[in-house]
Amino acid sequence: MIDLSFVIGAVIAVMIAFVIYKVWPAMKAFIPAGALYFINWFADVVVRAVESDFAGEGGGRKREEAFRRINEAMAPIIEFLHKLGYDISAERIYEAIQAAWIRLDLDEVRAGIKPIEYEYEDEEDDKPPESEE
Repeated sequence: MIDLSFVIGAVIAVMIAFVIYKVWPAMKAFIPAGALYFINWFADVVVRAVESDFAGEGGGRKREEAFRRINEAMAPIIEFLHKLGYDISAERIYEAIQAAWIRLDLDEVRAGIKPIEYEYEDEEDDKPPESEE
């Protein structure tokens, strides 16, 4: 009996290579969107962890700690994406952290933990209507 395992293995390897060749453009298009989704998810996790560690302290120190933790944890991922040709800037990570803080604040307001606070610029158009009493 002839041993065909080598031939079968070679055929399977060629088929896998062909599938990867055809699927790689779709995978390459998914990588940036997947990375941004992961950054947003990871920012939520880091912000909630920092909030639990530094509860009651000012926002500046908490934001710096969150930025430090997320940069430290995501350094290998950012390096890998950079090798693939995708650059994720520190500004994008900072924006994800800011968005995570806003989502956390909204969750706390919905749960009744935090009172509603409005921060408005000096522009008249952005101010809420004054109650008439």
